[in-house]
Amino acid sequence: MERYRTILEFLLLPTALAVAGFAVRLARFGAGTWKQLASGLVVSAFVGVLVGLGAAEANLPPKLQYAVISLSGYFGGVLLDAFQARVLKAVKYLPGPGADQQE
Repeated sequence: MERYRTILEFLLLPTALAVAGFAVRLARFGAGTWKQLASGLVVSAFVGVLVGLGAAEANLPPKLQYAVISLSGYFGGVLLDAFQARVLKAVKYLPGPGADQQE
C-alpha cells in the first residue's frame, strides 16, 4: 500500500497539477496543432514531476509545492530550456578528467 501512496504522491499528483497549469496556458494562448498540444502535455508533465521531486526534497510546505508544480506546468518547455542553459553553464566550469593531478 505504501508503494502506491509513493507513486501517487511523487508522480500522479505532480503530473495532474502540471497538466492543469498547461491547461491554463492553453486557455490563454491556444494550442496551434495537435502535435503542439501533445508535446506540450508531455513536456509539462515531465517538468511537473521534476519540480515536484525538487520541491519535496527542499521540504516546501505542501500548498507551496502544489503552486510551484502548477506554475512549472504553465511554464513547461520554457522552464526546461532555462534549466538546461543553467546546467550547461555550470558543467562548462567543471574540471576535466585528471584536472586534480599535479604535473
